[in-house]
Amino acid sequence: MLNDGLSITKFLVPGDLCVSPDPAVYKTVLGSCISLCIHDKKLKSGGMNHFIYAESKGKSASDSYGDVSCDNLIQKMISSGSKKEDLTVRIFGGASSHNGTQIFSPGISNIKVAKEIIKKWRIPILEEDLGGCIGRTIVFETAMDRVIVKNLQNCLRSCPSDRKCDKKNQ
Repeated sequence: MLNDGLSITKFLVPGDLCVSPDPAVYKTVLGSCISLCIHDKKLKSGGMNHFIYAESKGKSASDSYGDVSCDNLIQKMISSGSKKEDLTVRIFGGASSHNGTQIFSPGISNIKVAKEIIKKWRIPILEEDLGGCIGRTIVFETAMDRVIVKNLQNCLRSCPSDRKCDKKNQ
């Protein structure tokens, strides 16, 4: 991990959003929440968000909501000098920990909203690690456009016994 003393290091909690033109290391822990790691390949700058709810539905302009946070992240990158065509994104999170009887899954709703916003802006997705049954830790090194993802637990503890648990199981 980049730890040269010259980089900004920030731990993001739900509702946080960070953009920096300088090298930065952003860290977070995700369950059903989503984080976008956005990078400008020309300026070597980047940003990251961490949202917990899919849609604000007019309730709030808070970055806790994916429809608000994803748009704000992209707009802040552009207002800091990035061109939309130079941006790429990596998307992480959206785990489900339900027992198979729950109809609504926040993780799946969060994934859907994030992908809709990315599609609307026409930004290429370089990597995704979405869904499944386990949380993740994320470390995003903006200068190198590198993301380190680590699983938090053995997914068999949180999955129903009749369901195979992997990233494709959403």
